[in-house]
Amino acid sequence: MKITGFTSLLETSYGKTAVSANSLLSGLRIKHEDNWYLVGDACKNLGRNPHRIVNATPEEIDYKVLFLSALLMSTDHYSEKINLTLGFPFSTYNMYKPLAERFLQKKNFTIEYDSSVYKRDGIVEKKLIDIENFDIIPELAACVIGLKREYKVNENNFLMISLGFGTTEIGIVTD
Repeated sequence: MKITGFTSLLETSYGKTAVSANSLLSGLRIKHEDNWYLVGDACKNLGRNPHRIVNATPEEIDYKVLFLSALLMSTDHYSEKINLTLGFPFSTYNMYKPLAERFLQKKNFTIEYDSSVYKRDGIVEKKLIDIENFDIIPELAACVIGLKREYKVNENNFLMISLGFGTTEIGIVTD
């Protein structure tokens, strides 16, 4: 499993930001509806007022822009259909799950991004990403699954602590 992380900050972007970064990850600028957004390190390095709403709903622009950015980063070398798992903190899980299901019913997402931020001859490019299947689970459960799969943790009983952007969840994992 390859993990690519980026800072979950964004900012509306106006004007050109030509060759200001050295890769898509550090120069992420995507379009959502009629607006352009700097995301992640590009936002930290080039932006003036980076922000993120804590625990945004799937109906909010912040969530959609960060979701599209994550999709783009996760399919950097792939063009096939993907299987997606989303997580929400337990405090918002029951409320946000139906909203996310409605958002993901679209299944096909076209992401428009500006490669001139990190390429000398860059242009506005588009990538179509098809989501074949998706699951929505609580974040704490996702942490346990990831820990057991990626790091092969074989302890039967342990304490799991998930520190999120605005939430902290603790659970006892037993066999």
